[in-house]
Amino acid sequence: MKYSAWHFPFSFVVLGCLLSFSARATQPEFAPLPDQLTGLPQELLVNHFDDPVFATTDADEKDTYLWKHSTAVISPFGEAEILKFGAYIYYNDQWNLRVEFKPRDFVKMFGCPKAQLKKGHPYTFAENWRRDERLRGGWAMWFFIARKTKGDTVAGVGKVYTVGSTYEEARYVLDPAQSSLKWTGHSAWTAYSPTGAIDFKSGELLLAENKLFRTEIEVDLLTLRSETGGIAEHLQTADFFDAPSFPTAKFTLTEAIALKEGRQEVEGKFSFHGASFTTKVPLEITAEGDRVTAKGTITLNRSNFGIDRNLPTKETKKTRQNEIADGFEVELEAVFLKE
Repeated sequence: MKYSAWHFPFSFVVLGCLLSFSARATQPEFAPLPDQLTGLPQELLVNHFDDPVFATTDADEKDTYLWKHSTAVISPFGEAEILKFGAYIYYNDQWNLRVEFKPRDFVKMFGCPKAQLKKGHPYTFAENWRRDERLRGGWAMWFFIARKTKGDTVAGVGKVYTVGSTYEEARYVLDPAQSSLKWTGHSAWTAYSPTGAIDFKSGELLLAENKLFRTEIEVDLLTLRSETGGIAEHLQTADFFDAPSFPTAKFTLTEAIALKEGRQEVEGKFSFHGASFTTKVPLEITAEGDRVTAKGTITLNRSNFGIDRNLPTKETKKTRQNEIADGFEVELEAVFLKE
């Protein structure tokens, strides 16, 4: 018998109001925990994979949408015994208990003998799926309460959003032919500012319910070029970007964002030159029909990625006029099309 809280009768009628993605849609991230969890040390780590979860369909369940994900719990600080666990759903501006399980259920669902968590060992419910005949999204929060070997009671929660859209409906792919990326570098002490361009390699985003869930853009540093003779070749060497060893740079969205008019701050991770750096960047993102466009100018510091050749210092201002500024700008226009 396959166990899943999501397999039990689970009405999402009350969740329709969540899908407007106004400020109310962010409330689950900040809403108070239910009473039985309030005051308990949050020591257990709970994660869901994927998160958020997009709907799929199976050939043998033609009239049913499936949100397939796994749930894992870890006790990072010591051994603990599960006392109870279960799931809440979010509606009426609060978390409401949907189902609660006992330790014997944890043994079966998470494959954990005697419901005893070993330190640092992940226990996973691999098929924690939700089924629904309607394509509706909604928030859930899984909770776990356990007793540590020394007697202390601890807890852990993990929130997950099931999106009211299928992956295929939400997916847009970057069109390199309609996209452009320009760069501008600067001399540390003079007005010299060489410019150039780089080609996009690939990109993908998921857009549903006017919210951007997952975005990844990759550029090909081997295409770096400039009209200033010799500078592109120099930047590609090991003195700077070392393009032969690190041929791509990547931007990955680190948090879902609701689209709005004008420029907005987008948090993302830049992976470049063997290093990663997370920051917020100003972008204007527009969605029209089967087309999504992201525009903006991003300022990056090469020292964040371990590229410190010819970095300026006050002591060398008078003696080394050829030093290169730390910051450089990237002006992009990325066009994504519905497949």
